[in-house]
This record gives sequence, structure tokens and C-alpha cells, in this order.
Amino acid sequence: LDPLAALPSPEECLAEIAAVADAARITFDPGSATLSPEGGEAVARIAAILRACAELRLRIAGYTDAQGREESNLALSQARAEAVLEGLRAARVPVAGFEAVGYGEADPIAGNDTE
Repeated sequence: LDPLAALPSPEECLAEIAAVADAARITFDPGSATLSPEGGEAVARIAAILRACAELRLRIAGYTDAQGREESNLALSQARAEAVLEGLRAARVPVAGFEAVGYGEADPIAGNDTE
């Protein structure tokens, strides 16, 4: 990005997004791909960052816990990733370089015995 235009670098954009994601996880209503109110707020905060970082190419990763069938969890995680992508699109973020991928219950951020 152009430093003369005072636009953030890709690294700065990613660091800001990571800070938002660490402070407020993107969450969903249980068993669905509907963003929770807190999840919607996190997506809105990330969208504000991304509007200044139009040249980024991102992969939006969706996950689930291990409850239920593996195939169902994979489909749900894909729907969740797509819901985030759609939330960003609705917030007028240029998402042409973004991809939504569901990973199901693979690579969890915490054990299934945690909230």
C-alpha cells in the first residue's frame, strides 16, 4: 500500500485484525451459522479495519466443536465462514480476494470441555 497516502501496511492490517479477534471472538448462535450479537460486533470492527486495507487477500476459516457428526460439523463450519464473508460484504468491504473455508472440528482453539 502507498505509504504517502498514510494507508496501513498489510502487516499492520493483519496485526489490527488479530488484536480484534483476540479481544472478541467471532461467535455464532449454538449449532448455527447465525452470528451472535458479540460475533456481529467483532465482524463490524474487523470490517472497519479492512476498508482501509483493500489489497489484502484473506482466508476466513470456520470451525466447530466436536459435538455431532464430522460431516455435519464440516458443513456448519463452511456456513460459518461464509456468514463472516457475507457480513464483511454487507459492511462494504471489498471481498473479491477473500476465501471462506470450513475446517469442521480440526485444529480446535480449546478442548471440548471448555466453553
